[in-house]
Amino acid sequence: MAKMGSRKHLKRYKAPKSWPIHPKEDTWTVKPAPGSHAIEDSLPLLVIIRDILGLADNSREAKR
Repeated sequence: MAKMGSRKHLKRYKAPKSWPIHPKEDTWTVKPAPGSHAIEDSLPLLVIIRDILGLADNSREAKR
Protein backbone atom coordinates (compact mmCIF):
# COMPACT_ATOMS: atom_id res chain seq x y z
CA MET A 1 0.00 0.00 0.00
CA ALA A 2 1.07 3.56 -0.61
CA LYS A 3 1.84 5.97 2.20
CA MET A 4 -0.99 8.44 2.62
CA GLY A 5 -0.31 11.94 3.88
CA SER A 6 2.88 13.79 4.59
CA ARG A 7 5.64 12.79 6.98
CA LYS A 8 5.59 14.31 10.44
CA HIS A 9 9.34 14.30 11.04
CA LEU A 10 12.40 15.78 9.37
CA LYS A 11 16.07 14.89 9.73
CA ARG A 12 18.26 17.78 10.80
CA TYR A 13 20.68 17.47 7.92
CA LYS A 14 17.74 17.79 5.48
CA ALA A 15 16.46 20.97 7.18
CA PRO A 16 16.80 24.20 5.17
CA LYS A 17 20.13 26.01 5.44
CA SER A 18 18.24 29.16 6.48
CA TRP A 19 17.38 27.52 9.82
CA PRO A 20 20.02 28.37 12.48
CA ILE A 21 20.44 24.79 13.78
CA HIS A 22 23.41 22.44 13.81
CA PRO A 23 22.76 19.45 11.54
CA LYS A 24 24.97 16.99 13.44
CA GLU A 25 23.75 17.82 16.96
CA ASP A 26 20.75 15.45 17.02
CA THR A 27 19.05 13.24 14.44
CA TRP A 28 15.55 14.71 14.20
CA THR A 29 14.00 18.17 14.16
CA VAL A 30 10.49 19.59 13.92
CA LYS A 31 8.74 19.77 10.58
CA PRO A 32 6.54 22.85 10.09
CA ALA A 33 2.85 22.39 9.41
CA PRO A 34 1.91 22.51 5.71
CA GLY A 35 0.63 25.84 4.50
CA SER A 36 1.00 28.55 1.91
CA HIS A 37 4.58 29.51 2.84
CA ALA A 38 7.63 27.56 1.70
CA ILE A 39 9.62 25.51 4.22
CA GLU A 40 12.69 27.70 3.58
CA ASP A 41 10.74 30.86 4.49
CA SER A 42 9.22 29.57 7.73
CA LEU A 43 10.70 28.59 11.08
CA PRO A 44 8.78 26.40 13.57
CA LEU A 45 8.13 27.96 16.97
CA LEU A 46 9.54 24.88 18.70
CA VAL A 47 12.90 25.37 16.95
CA ILE A 48 13.01 28.97 18.20
CA ILE A 49 12.15 28.06 21.81
CA ARG A 50 14.28 24.92 22.10
CA ASP A 51 17.27 25.34 19.78
CA ILE A 52 17.83 29.09 19.43
CA LEU A 53 16.74 30.56 22.77
CA GLY A 54 17.47 27.46 24.86
CA LEU A 55 14.39 27.90 27.05
CA ALA A 56 13.55 24.17 26.97
CA ASP A 57 15.55 20.96 26.82
CA ASN A 58 13.11 18.96 24.68
CA SER A 59 9.90 19.35 22.70
CA ARG A 60 7.67 18.05 25.48
CA GLU A 61 8.99 20.72 27.83
CA ALA A 62 8.60 23.44 25.21
CA LYS A 63 4.98 22.53 24.48
CA ARG A 64 4.00 23.04 28.13
